[in-house]
Amino acid sequence: VRWTGNAWVELWVREDAAAPGGLGWIEGELSDAKLHDVLRPHGVDLPPGYTTEVNLDADSWVAGVAQSPFTGALLVLDYGFTTEEHFAQERTEGTLRRYHAHRMDDRVLEHLGDADLTAPVDFTQVAQAAEQAGMKIAEFIEQGRFLTRLFAEGFTAAPDAATVRQFHTLTHPNHMGRSFQALAL
Repeated sequence: VRWTGNAWVELWVREDAAAPGGLGWIEGELSDAKLHDVLRPHGVDLPPGYTTEVNLDADSWVAGVAQSPFTGALLVLDYGFTTEEHFAQERTEGTLRRYHAHRMDDRVLEHLGDADLTAPVDFTQVAQAAEQAGMKIAEFIEQGRFLTRLFAEGFTAAPDAATVRQFHTLTHPNHMGRSFQALAL
């Protein structure tokens, strides 16, 4: 979706022979009432052209998990933000990214079928949906802090050098430690 300065519009994909990959974006009206609900509190302070993504299925996924016969704790680990971070003014180009040939970029309409598309989780949305579905939030913390605490509580033997390197990749703020979150329900 994109903020025009006056209203939110939805970005649709269209054929565009001049664009790399033969596809381009076109603006249109919001196609779902849920988009209006999610976007209503945002936009006034954002610059025109601000672009972002909205996951309309997160609430349904959480509700489905809450209604399942599963009992116990649910741990959601992924990269993402709070809603406040997601709609930060400096994040004007959105968060949708493409992984192609082991490299990340924002050319999401190129090499479709040969690339992975991804966007961060809005953890505030997931946490609110969980509470509405009757789940309790046990913890919401950065992955680095979460894993460091688990390591401190559960390991007695000194890890080998390879394990230490892997642990640093998962926990260091400049790697995955700050950008990944842990939500325990």
